[in-house]
Amino acid sequence: MTPRQPPPPTPPTGLRYTGSDKHKQGCAGNGPPRWFPTTASFCPDDVTLADSQDLLENSIEGRSADHPDKKGRYAIDGRGRFFKAYPGDDGATWHGYEVHRSLVPRQVPARVLRQFRDLGQLSNADYKDLLGSGS
Repeated sequence: MTPRQPPPPTPPTGLRYTGSDKHKQGCAGNGPPRWFPTTASFCPDDVTLADSQDLLENSIEGRSADHPDKKGRYAIDGRGRFFKAYPGDDGATWHGYEVHRSLVPRQVPARVLRQFRDLGQLSNADYKDLLGSGS
């Protein structure tokens, strides 16, 4: 008997993705607060606005009862890349960026990684490797 899989997350309503220049190539970090991006936070050229909206709609919320201050949402695309989104200053729109795989253990909560694993979006081996308990 196979273990029962949890239902996929219900896509949240009202989430609207808008790109942010600070995750585009050539950004100079204009405006307060001054922000200087690293190449690890640029959006991949092959991710369209529609792809970004789809990632946002199928993302997992970072906030939980234990961490009510977590504002980020997390997603994995079909190529296994991790993405993180934050609400914009207006609170109505979201922007996001790819999380470089080496930064996933620090930027993606373990319980979110566990949800990705339980949903079949992350293999058990990758889950263990990202948590530092791989063999």
